[in-house]
Amino acid sequence: MVDEIGMPLKKISAYLCVSVKPKNKLPKVADVIKNIEEVKDMYTVTGEYDYLLHIVVDEIKKLGDIVNIILSTNCIDDIYTMLIVNVIKKEE
Repeated sequence: MVDEIGMPLKKISAYLCVSVKPKNKLPKVADVIKNIEEVKDMYTVTGEYDYLLHIVVDEIKKLGDIVNIILSTNCIDDIYTMLIVNVIKKEE
């Protein structure tokens, strides 16, 4: 059984906004994030944050583990986490 975005109901889908400081560390952080299997999409964005990540995990503890991996780069200014509660509309 899957939800409206095609994810198994037991999965947890989240978006993380990541701000890197100093900015010359962006490639270092990107290399770490690209190697995390649960990161399904990664975007550079404008505004207050540098990266937007779409993450899918089986349990909330794993999401915390991923945040800790990202923080371990020692060049994260801020991380803002949003859990997907309900899908109103999704286009392919």
